[in-house]
Amino acid sequence: MILLENQASLVDLHSLIDKVKSYPITAAELIELAKASGAPKEVIRFYKAFPKDQVFGSKEDLITRTENLEIMHRENPPPEILLAPED
Repeated sequence: MILLENQASLVDLHSLIDKVKSYPITAAELIELAKASGAPKEVIRFYKAFPKDQVFGSKEDLITRTENLEIMHRENPPPEILLAPED
């Protein structure tokens, strides 16, 4: 799997998901948990893509929406990544 620079990895995202103690949880609460648990800044930035009042009703719901958004980010990288010079 090729990771784009500054993109959260699924391992890091799932690590945060495993720290959620109860559901439902909002995106704002998830961001606070990420900050409090020392998650990478890419994970925090990733969940900021959701509206703050977005509610995840269960672990399965959070995993599904996380993976769907991660796929969208991977398939449609920001323009600055597309234009970056090759190493």
